[in-house]
Amino acid sequence: MELPAGGGPQRTVPATGLNSPYGLAFDPAGALYIADFDHDRVVKLPVRGGQRTLPVAGLRAPAGPAVPPGRDAC
Repeated sequence: MELPAGGGPQRTVPATGLNSPYGLAFDPAGALYIADFDHDRVVKLPVRGGQRTLPVAGLRAPAGPAVPPGRDAC
């Protein structure tokens, strides 16, 4: 769900196939990163739409994505 800064109507974030989204992070461009705990992956939702799984191997129950200041993660 999106809650605009300063108020306004809320809307649903267009993510599909998530099972136990556990942690969220935003990069400076506004892309949303979601830790999909039960699917052992991190999903990126760019501001302009779309959804993609980040190419990270070996995750087990990710819970807290973080994005370095000043750049996107991928």
